[in-house]
Amino acid sequence: MLVNKKRLFYGYAAAVISTILWGASFVWTTDLLQVCNFPAISIVTFRLLIASVFMLCVFKTEKIKKGDLKYFLLLSLFQPFLYFIGETYGIKYIGEASFSAVMISLIPVAAPFALSLVYKRKLKSELVLGAVISVVGVVLMSLNISNGGSISIKGVLFLCEAIVTAVCYNVVLEKLIHKDYKPTTITAYQNIFALIFYIPLCLSMEYKDILAIDWTFRAIADLVALSLLCSSVAYVCYSYGARIISVAKEAVFNNGIPVVTIIISLIIGQEAFSWRKILGMSVVILGLMISQTSLSKFTGRK
Repeated sequence: MLVNKKRLFYGYAAAVISTILWGASFVWTTDLLQVCNFPAISIVTFRLLIASVFMLCVFKTEKIKKGDLKYFLLLSLFQPFLYFIGETYGIKYIGEASFSAVMISLIPVAAPFALSLVYKRKLKSELVLGAVISVVGVVLMSLNISNGGSISIKGVLFLCEAIVTAVCYNVVLEKLIHKDYKPTTITAYQNIFALIFYIPLCLSMEYKDILAIDWTFRAIADLVALSLLCSSVAYVCYSYGARIISVAKEAVFNNGIPVVTIIISLIIGQEAFSWRKILGMSVVILGLMISQTSLSKFTGRK
């Protein structure tokens, strides 16, 4: 029993760590895009390159079992490849880390809908209610974004793409974590395969931009933090936590990502916050919390 409690503690600790690091990732990515003027695809490519080298040098990687290669390729295609395109361009066009983080935090609401379809699970009423409330919160936030008082539809669409691919990632991850692969192995392969996807895209779209990059200490620090902490440590922690406490429970912790982003952005002065934005964020988080709460506890229904 003591061992089980200890494992649960480690599982929840891993979930908290991944939440904190991914919350900070929006701040570092915004800094690279808005202050250091890094091209979007190059950020992700260099991030995955550093993360892949780090994972291969530090951790022992298991061989992929026969028949599982397709799952690793799908995992890498959904996230980091497609997900990072949506997230990075979403942040670029929106221009605010906190708004982007709140949008991405809708993943825990969207994931059960996908799981219900794929695994034929019954969709709970609290999930639908939570989703509606969260959307209302996003609308409130969009009315007060600082880039001229209007929202970038293109940015929102990219963030929606990130949400969809992240949900697909969780569906595939659920299959892999039950095949006895170490979290470090899953993270290493998903980074390596995604890097292979990104290299031709990066060279074809941003070759000239890469040559013009100003490699300041600030830019390097942001990139290293994203690579080692967010693309390596955070994903290892997420896979580890998902194995112990389940993918569904792990996803709940993503609700804390915008809170972390808001706190860091406020501390470093990256953004100014209005009451409407804070209200919108609060409504989104309320919706997310409701989506994870059993209404039967309050209605008395079984």
